[in-house]
Amino acid sequence: MMRYIAALFFFFCLKQVSFATDSLKVGHAYRSTTSVKIDGVLAEADWQKAESHGGFIEFDPTQGLPPSQKTEFKIMYDNSAVYFAAICYDTSPDSILAELGNRDDFDLNADKIRLVLDPYNTRQGGYVFEVYASGVQLDWRFDDEEFDAVWMSAVKKNENGWICEMEIPYSAIRFPNDDIQKWAIQVARSIRRVREYDQWCTTPKSDANPFKYFANLEGIEKINAPLRLSLTPYVSMFADRAPEYDADGKYIYRNSSSYNMGADIKYGIDERFTVDMILLPDFGQVRSDNKIKNIGYQEITFDENRPFFRESSELFNKFGLFYSRRIANTPKGFFGVYDQLNAGEKVVSNPQQGKLINATKLSGRTNGGLGIGLLNAVIDNTYAVVENENGEKRKILTEPLQILIL
Repeated sequence: MMRYIAALFFFFCLKQVSFATDSLKVGHAYRSTTSVKIDGVLAEADWQKAESHGGFIEFDPTQGLPPSQKTEFKIMYDNSAVYFAAICYDTSPDSILAELGNRDDFDLNADKIRLVLDPYNTRQGGYVFEVYASGVQLDWRFDDEEFDAVWMSAVKKNENGWICEMEIPYSAIRFPNDDIQKWAIQVARSIRRVREYDQWCTTPKSDANPFKYFANLEGIEKINAPLRLSLTPYVSMFADRAPEYDADGKYIYRNSSSYNMGADIKYGIDERFTVDMILLPDFGQVRSDNKIKNIGYQEITFDENRPFFRESSELFNKFGLFYSRRIANTPKGFFGVYDQLNAGEKVVSNPQQGKLINATKLSGRTNGGLGIGLLNAVIDNTYAVVENENGEKRKILTEPLQILIL
């Protein structure tokens, strides 16, 4: 009897999953055979052949109602990119808000269209490409808000509303190496003046996983991922002229200079995994942290702004066990240098940050959605330099050589 009940329960669950899969919307992509100009006009003949998708539902402020304005979109692709066009109808085109701003600004006072692509159809996340009615771009991933890609977009207002056109090259995303692609897709539109948010695939507010309601995108076939290889060499120079008093109490200026060189390398092993390497990096261009006065006993943690450590950080930051800012951080013996000075000695240099020689990172997800991340970093010996009254210098070790494997 129990075996019969278990079998019946399993059959019921299987039917529910099948019903959930079959009930999803389906989008169709059209293969373009001619070049597409990204201008927001949609004058190409292929755009007229591509299937139009509509039937949006209001999500905010009241979920389930018909939207106040009509929205349609089309999908095309060729051997190099995916093309997306959204026709945002508006009965009052003169009232469309279109505030200008910086890229990745999440709170502009402007209408917006959103495209979400989940090429692996894992229902765990995806790439988000958004464009405001003013033309400002946003892009991010659900597991990496700092994600930035190179893609094109254009907007055009007309008497019926406004049109957004996007070109997303395959180099900006990762997808399986299959002849027939099975992606998940979501499209949404924001109408700012009435604070309305409409979705093509309705995701219940009470459900913790909205990704399972995304539509299936069909029609993309026989595309190849481009070679993902980039080399970025750099050279940096520093010069300083600072006033000081010499041994005789004379006011003089001392000149100092330094230089550094290295390279960043990124290589896509396949469509799933990427190797990132940095050699003698210089993070001088990275945004600095805000000054915070800590009078408590707990460590202050800062956001990671270094591009190498920022990418795929979600694979390494599980449960807060790894904090990348500790790599090449302030040497442990930095503050103890002054306690080791002999009579007549002064500190000439005392680096506030360890010297990162190189680092290598392997990151990606399997076809089943399992995330894998490996990280190796080498931090060189760090020394403070002190000088006595006779001009003789010596080194004080503030941090020994470190090899990190994670």
